[in-house]
Amino acid sequence: MHPGFRGQGIARELMSRQHAWCQQQGYHRIRTQTYNRWRAMLLLNLHAGFDIVGTVQGSRGLVLVLEKELAA
Repeated sequence: MHPGFRGQGIARELMSRQHAWCQQQGYHRIRTQTYNRWRAMLLLNLHAGFDIVGTVQGSRGLVLVLEKELAA
């Protein structure tokens, strides 16, 4: 994301809408992956309730795997 748009809650709002849509479609869990070096994305996911559940070796280094249970 362009630095001038950071801190305005845009990514948080998009994530919230995505999770609401997934719940409407019957999903119960969300999984995502990110690299440690992308701290803003990692922190966004952690603040949104994701837990780190594992790691995998990616082509660019270690990838963090995160999951979140969607509210019933």
